Amino acid sequence: MATIGNSGHPLKWFKDQNAARNYWECAICLEVLKDPVQIRDCGHQFCELCIEDILKVDPRCPTCRIDISGAKIFEDQAARRMINQLDVNCCNEGCSWVGCLTSLLQC
Repeated sequence: MATIGNSGHPLKWFKDQNAARNYWECAICLEVLKDPVQIRDCGHQFCELCIEDILKVDPRCPTCRIDISGAKIFEDQAARRMINQLDVNCCNEGCSWVGCLTSLLQC
């Protein structure tokens, strides 16, 4: 099973943590979606690693409990683009840099 903090992007990175949590939080790891995927039938989104771990033990959506399979899950490119453009703070204490997630991940 996915370990909290190991699958998604840490919430503390994001400048607007409330918006990141409200719109992009994975219901499994409780972090911001990393490699977001969406379940076709219900529209719920999860980190790719998180849902892969869940499917190994329970083939149901963790949020609404409908039956799912790998064939019903697709990469959510729109969510990925939006998340990559969110403003993040530098992870180093004392640094005042702010930029988009894509810039941070390229460092």
